[in-house]
Amino acid sequence: ESAQFEYLSHAYHWGTITSLSICVHKPLIATSSADHSVRIWNFKTNTLELYKSFNEVPHSVCLHPSGLSIMVAFTERLCWMNLLIDNFKIFKEFSIKGCTECAFSNGGHLFAAISGKTIHIYSTSSCESVMKLADHKAMGQSLVWTEDDSRLVSRGMDGVVYTWDTQSGELESECTHKSCQYTNFCLSPDGETMYAVGTDCTIKEIQDSQIITEVPAGRATYTTLALSREGRVLFCGTTAGSVTVMTCPLSIPDELFHFKGHAGPITRMEVTFDDQFLLTISEDGSLLIWRIVWNRYGLKSDKKMCYLEETLITKSDLQEKNNMMMDLKARMQLVEAEHKCLQGLKKMQDERHLKKMRNEFTQQIEALEQRNNGLQAEKAELVVEHNKLLRDMREEHAKQIEDLNSTMQEKLGLEYKTSHLLQVRSQQELEGCRLQLQSMENSRKQQVEQLTGSYESQLEEIRLQLQQCKDQSQQQRLEYECMIKQIEQDADREVWEMRCKYETRLKDQGKISTQYKDEAGIMRNKFNRLQKEISDKNKEIERLKAQVKKHLSEISNLENDILGLEKEIVQRNENIEQKEIHISEMRQRNTDLENIKFILDHRVKELAMHIEPKEIIIREMKEQNQKMEEELAMFSKKTSQLEINTTELKMKLSAKDMHMRQETERAFDMNTVVERFKADLLSCSHVIQDPKRLKASVLELQERYLKKSDADSQQQDLGKLKDGREKDDVSKKVVMSLQRKLAEEAKSHLTEKFKRMQNESTLIKELNELRKELKLSQEKVHDYKNQLSVYRTKKSSNSSGTEAPESNSSTCGPRIPATTLTPEEEAQRIIHLQRAQIECLTQQILKQGMSLDINLQHWLTCRTHNLMVL
Repeated sequence: ESAQFEYLSHAYHWGTITSLSICVHKPLIATSSADHSVRIWNFKTNTLELYKSFNEVPHSVCLHPSGLSIMVAFTERLCWMNLLIDNFKIFKEFSIKGCTECAFSNGGHLFAAISGKTIHIYSTSSCESVMKLADHKAMGQSLVWTEDDSRLVSRGMDGVVYTWDTQSGELESECTHKSCQYTNFCLSPDGETMYAVGTDCTIKEIQDSQIITEVPAGRATYTTLALSREGRVLFCGTTAGSVTVMTCPLSIPDELFHFKGHAGPITRMEVTFDDQFLLTISEDGSLLIWRIVWNRYGLKSDKKMCYLEETLITKSDLQEKNNMMMDLKARMQLVEAEHKCLQGLKKMQDERHLKKMRNEFTQQIEALEQRNNGLQAEKAELVVEHNKLLRDMREEHAKQIEDLNSTMQEKLGLEYKTSHLLQVRSQQELEGCRLQLQSMENSRKQQVEQLTGSYESQLEEIRLQLQQCKDQSQQQRLEYECMIKQIEQDADREVWEMRCKYETRLKDQGKISTQYKDEAGIMRNKFNRLQKEISDKNKEIERLKAQVKKHLSEISNLENDILGLEKEIVQRNENIEQKEIHISEMRQRNTDLENIKFILDHRVKELAMHIEPKEIIIREMKEQNQKMEEELAMFSKKTSQLEINTTELKMKLSAKDMHMRQETERAFDMNTVVERFKADLLSCSHVIQDPKRLKASVLELQERYLKKSDADSQQQDLGKLKDGREKDDVSKKVVMSLQRKLAEEAKSHLTEKFKRMQNESTLIKELNELRKELKLSQEKVHDYKNQLSVYRTKKSSNSSGTEAPESNSSTCGPRIPATTLTPEEEAQRIIHLQRAQIECLTQQILKQGMSLDINLQHWLTCRTHNLMVL
């Protein structure tokens, strides 16, 4: 049969769930996870509605209140997708990078998204940005809309909660606490009170940025909060994965209700809009749906929701499905027509087949009646013949029974004789084996006393096997006798039964005769089996004899092994004596080497005593270098400030230059006007003798050059010239003061440079002294090496005489392993390590000196550049 499988469960998230969202008009839950997937669940049917995997991790998810679309936030973009029957379809993409949280308003006409320290609010109808809220001091982390969508509450990474007016975009309030950073919060239905959880492990009830009540958490630490839609019950998630229930307004309760569900800390919680279910997600990658039982807390919730059943579908999908429906309908019509035709044909064929069957059955009935009459006549004839055959069979059967009885008695007598002969042979062989074993034990007792114990157990086992064989043979004999008796009884009983059966059941005579033949065959098979068993026993006896021979040969081999082992013991004793002599020589060498090691240790300690003060000096030098670096940092700060001041002065000078240019242009214009006026005055000088013409020409000059606006402008120009002169004086004074400061700072830098040069000279002197000490230590090490080479030559001359016995000992037995490191090698290793440390310290000091020189050069170049600029 073909296997039938039932669907066990839906595909769950295999990574941590990062976000959770619900909607008003549908019983849907949206979750996003680190496994690059977004899933839509139905909390009424507990099934997976939709699933889609992406190439990047979705950070946040938000369902539209209608449940027909979803907003998914990625690292580089924010996607608005429509929820179709079997897929997600992208409707719009927003270029918002680093979006960590997004949320639709309760009316669905707006949505907000956090990107860094700013909150973007978009319109869902036009998909355009409405406003930006950028007063966060740290990155935003969570968003909550009030029920009337008039305000938006956000929380940053620094634990500060902000309240915004969504109509004007202004910041209404800012809620902070000195000793606590808020990690999660929830709002009451009216939006006036806020419940928050922070790092101080307490739940706070806040109104107008002021804490009204504060409830301690006890042993548990709260991570998230969720308030029922009516605002009467507060649900708290903990780090242990349990849910704690409290009533509102908050008060210190006598008992807390804890419900364990998750294996990790709860990251987010939501209460459905009908106040029937609580949804929780955790770091363990699981989504739990809790049913809220209101009667347990003495509360009632009669809130019922009517959920929509409509879903979105694209026009192309609809057309495809309609076309499919039309095709299927056409196919159904064709199939129905074909089915009707086939049914009519089948009826016609069935009627024809019925007619044929009726005719055939009537003919068969007539033939059977004729055959029955013939059989009855044959039966009468067969009865007469059968009676005659029965009489003949009875006579033959009586003769066969007599023959069988005689043959069976003869066979039984022969079997008795053969079994008796086999018993006699087995007893004789056993007695012969016993005699042989006793003779062997008496002959080998003196020579092999140590080995007999092990083999006696084996002989005893063989004896037990022989006894078992005897017992088996006796049992088989008894069984054989019982079988014979049973066969006789069965034969008598069967003869009596056969007589009764032949008298009572004449029809079954043939069957009973075949049964007797089968029983006779069974008896023959039993007889053959017994003969086979007797032959197998004979074979076992022969095998035991062969084992006895093998044991005897093993005993002789073991005796030879004992003699060989004794010879080896003698040889090894000789080798041990030789090795003891060699060990005594090696001990003397070890004592000499220990003395040399003691001397070298003493010298190493002296070198360490010389090195310790040098290490102290090096540490002091390092501290001085650190101080110098700090001073350099201070000087760099000062230079940066001076650069800023110089840039400001440059800007002022450029502005004054522009002003001076303007003033020079004005003065040039004024000079041209004055020259024109002089030329006009010269023309008037020709008319000095005629007063009327002179008066008219002067009036023309007045009208041409001395208008009211010109006079006012001249006065303003004069005022500006005065102000410019005053400003020039002030700027000159500022420049003079800055030049004085620069001169003073140059002097201070020269003094500091002189001090640093002195410090560097002292450092160089100390380095030279250290180099001299290094040369001395190297000369000492060279002397030690010469002494070690002399000692090694002596050692090689001494060891040449001891090589011969070592070669002999190698032939006799295994060598003694040599030591891994000699005292001389250990001393050399210590000296090498000290050299490496000294070289590293010198390199560090040289590097620090070079870095100081480079820093000083860089500072001097920067300083000179600044002075040149000034």
